[in-house]
Amino acid sequence: ALAELPALITLLKGISDAQWVKANLNEWGTSWPDPADRTSTGYDNPIVVIGAWSSFSWDSQRGQLMLFGGGHGNYAGNEMYLWSGSTRLWGRGSLPSKVTGISISGTPVFMPIDGAFNGPPSMHMYDNTNYLAASDRNLIFNGPPCNNGNSSPVKPDGSGGYLPTGPYLWDPSKADPAKVGGTTGSAMNPAVVGGNMWQDRDVVGLFQVTTFAGTFGLGQSDGTSAAAVEGGKDVVYFTGRGSGTVYLMKYTINDVSNPALDTMAAMGGTHSTFGPYGAAGLDTRRNFYIALGENTAQKFIGWAITGASNINTHAVALSYTVTGGLTFPVTGTSTQVCGIDYDSALDCFMVWDGAGDVWKLAPPANNLITGTWTLTRTTEGATISAGSKPANMNVAGVRGKWHFIPNINAFMALEGDTDDGNVWLYRPPGWVAPSFLTVQES
Repeated sequence: ALAELPALITLLKGISDAQWVKANLNEWGTSWPDPADRTSTGYDNPIVVIGAWSSFSWDSQRGQLMLFGGGHGNYAGNEMYLWSGSTRLWGRGSLPSKVTGISISGTPVFMPIDGAFNGPPSMHMYDNTNYLAASDRNLIFNGPPCNNGNSSPVKPDGSGGYLPTGPYLWDPSKADPAKVGGTTGSAMNPAVVGGNMWQDRDVVGLFQVTTFAGTFGLGQSDGTSAAAVEGGKDVVYFTGRGSGTVYLMKYTINDVSNPALDTMAAMGGTHSTFGPYGAAGLDTRRNFYIALGENTAQKFIGWAITGASNINTHAVALSYTVTGGLTFPVTGTSTQVCGIDYDSALDCFMVWDGAGDVWKLAPPANNLITGTWTLTRTTEGATISAGSKPANMNVAGVRGKWHFIPNINAFMALEGDTDDGNVWLYRPPGWVAPSFLTVQES
């Protein structure tokens, strides 16, 4: 069930269509762990988490934003952050694990002190986090971990070496700001109780599909993803890299308590001259996946999902027309650092440039692959005063920081790379407040 969020609905009713409103009442920095509870690795300042290619997912059941990040050369803490749509306040879902350095090709990768099966390292997330509604879990795909951007979470191989592991599920029902996400004794203060919040699916082998030349990247650098529920099961469509080629994959969790039943299918390949990069959305009505393009000449990359695994279903650079004689994006930023998601209420995709501009990408009436899409700027950022729109602070791109929120029929954006952690709501054109039927017990 979707959480009812009257506080956010009130905010949206107070603005007009195609306008922004800031939703958070406190700063994100107020939820950081105390310095004594942070990892003592030199990568111990959480101020970098939002700006370090992080992404958030939206827990529609509880009405909360879930933020996880850090990684590579930025931050070693693996705590979860939460922002409540009910209270409009930032909080924390866990304390970080103490970490230890595991040597991978001579470079230490910081992993939780209690081992990979009890929690992930901090990682760059790009567009690699998703709330799984059927399983009620937050999925964390692998990304570059702290201190090594060319590796992934690892587990011992039994012979003194290490093998890749992951992805991870985090259980929001176990959230507790005073507990470490792993086991008791694994925090910087060994007296801290463990919340046992993480589950390592340890199914990387599924991601090494035999039709691929080489090892497929499990949603790693610059990955894109989007989740859905199909037949009562959680599925995640995502792109990652393998031997220089990008594939669209479908990961299915058949039983949240049994990772051995997870399955993987290759849904399509890509063209040899372009590929997805940074963020994506899934049209659940037409089964159509759109990712932003890494090549400025191919800004939108689309896959028609047929339901069957087909490695020969190649991505297509979508043809589109920009209305109003504009160019996209007008700020001069690259498409690959924007955010994109599907608006199920308006039945279109919406694109955010990271500042004030929002664009509507509407499908053609005919063939989605060969037809011409329409791109229309709905919000002109240049005409909105500072303080009434997100500040353009996302040097690394907004990627997975822009999501359609079904609880409010509107979009949510996470701004910036400071301790503010401003959460913004965007009211789409033709916005209608969602109606909820609350059944009273007799």
